Amino acid sequence: MKFAVGHCALRFKTNHKSPRRGSFVAELIVAAIIAGTAMALLVPGLASIGRQRQIQKFEALARVELNNLEQTVPESENKTWALSEWFLKRYPDAVLTTETVKADETILPLPEGLRVTITRSDTAGLVGQHVSLVIWPEPVGGSP
Repeated sequence: MKFAVGHCALRFKTNHKSPRRGSFVAELIVAAIIAGTAMALLVPGLASIGRQRQIQKFEALARVELNNLEQTVPESENKTWALSEWFLKRYPDAVLTTETVKADETILPLPEGLRVTITRSDTAGLVGQHVSLVIWPEPVGGSP
C-alpha cells in the first residue's frame, strides 16, 4: 500500500512483527507490583479507620445511654441501675458500674455524687473502653 504526500511516498507495512514483543507482559507485571504495593499500604490504614469508627460509635451510644440513665435516676437506693435492651443488643459485653464520688468541699460544697460508667472489654482488636458520667444531686434550697 502506497500513499503519496507531496514529493515523497510513505509506505505502511501491513504484516510487520513488533520489535517490542513481550513488553505488554512486562507492563502487566509492573502494574501488578505497583497495585500490590498500593494495597499493602492502604489496607492497614482502612482497617484502622474502621476500628476508630467503631470506637467513636460506642462512645457516642454510651453517652446517649448514660444521658438516658441520668433522666431516670432511681429515687431510692433499692433500685438498681441497668443498661437498656437496645444498648445490650449492640454491645452485649458492656458492663455498667456505679460508685460514689465526693466533691471537693473547697471548690463546691455538694453532697456525694454518683459516677456511672459503661465499660467494654477488649474485643476484635479494639482496646477496652470506658465512658463515665458523674451525676450530682440537686442542692437543697437552690444553687450553691
